[in-house]
Amino acid sequence: MRCSFVSFVTFAAATVSATGLFAAGSGYTIEALRITEAASFEPVGISDNGSVAGFAFYSPDMGTNGPNVQAAIWYGEDNSQRLIVGRPFSQAMAINSTGLVVGYAGGLSESDPEDAFVFGNALGALILPSLAGGPTFAQAVSDDGEVIGTTEVNGRKHAVRWSTLGEVTDLGPMPDGDAAPTAVNTRGDIVGFASTVDQDDNLVYTPHMWRAKTDTLEPLSGLTGIPHDIADDGTVVGTTSENQAFVYKDGSSAFLPTADDLTGAQAHAIAPDGTIVGAVGDGFADSRAAIWVNGELAELNDLIPHDSGWWLHTAIGINANGQIIGMGYLADERLAYLITPTSDSVPAVPLPSAIGLVASAAPFVIGAIVARRRRELQ
Repeated sequence: MRCSFVSFVTFAAATVSATGLFAAGSGYTIEALRITEAASFEPVGISDNGSVAGFAFYSPDMGTNGPNVQAAIWYGEDNSQRLIVGRPFSQAMAINSTGLVVGYAGGLSESDPEDAFVFGNALGALILPSLAGGPTFAQAVSDDGEVIGTTEVNGRKHAVRWSTLGEVTDLGPMPDGDAAPTAVNTRGDIVGFASTVDQDDNLVYTPHMWRAKTDTLEPLSGLTGIPHDIADDGTVVGTTSENQAFVYKDGSSAFLPTADDLTGAQAHAIAPDGTIVGAVGDGFADSRAAIWVNGELAELNDLIPHDSGWWLHTAIGINANGQIIGMGYLADERLAYLITPTSDSVPAVPLPSAIGLVASAAPFVIGAIVARRRRELQ
């Protein structure tokens, strides 16, 4: 993703009304995301042409690691695809601007562990190589096709990157815990976190960045929590352990405002123009989908048609055209949604006229992986 860093001065701004960003009630159109024959769909990302990747549940009462969970792509109304990875279950984790999808797939026994995969319309699904025979997970993909994820080596969770030729590089474990990379930009900067357990058995997350070219590991100074996305200029967005939405760049951090009647906020994704989406509230039942433009907050429920019947719970991703995906409720049904800016919506920060996105999938040349020891997901 690409953006220019929004001045930290703007983050001191008070919460504004929806009319400060868009015309209230007329900012977006909305539609439900449904996968053919699936009971439900959880989106993880959106490409610039509006394709949405995620995972579909083919039984309404099962968890995310069962045989009836499959990676899927939504292309439009009545047009979706269940990804055929050749394993009992699969899960998409990310999609880049050109539609390249990454995730992992696995079996149901210790002899059939998880493998990372990459999927493109011209490629089909290809398995990514592992290190030392451990379970492997692809977590994110840059706009130019570099994939990042994790693999297990000697009982430790290592961060890895795969080049567009399928070559795997070991970035090692975190010095203070297992590595968990979450996002990568086109420069090759990677963000993620170390997960550890403190003396009171509480999980502690310490955010880090691997710098491009050198893969030098450095902490995001002064922060604890999880970084969720990184822009091409190195701007990082995420959520602190204290449930605050943060923005970080070059050693400085700031917090995004939340709603007056709620405590906490989560920043999930950043668009090429610097727009950030996520949620305000506790991150669970008491949450509402949110957008921050130039540091100013608006709630997405105020920007969709008032008679739509929708209540938007959280925003998960945003593309270069301002389309946003997330989860919400239509009547009493929990559904994935896509909202698209209308012609009469007026963003405070206009999209750049030229973004230079890569137009074709990366030329992966990858071999198959032998069966390996299964590791339970954390």
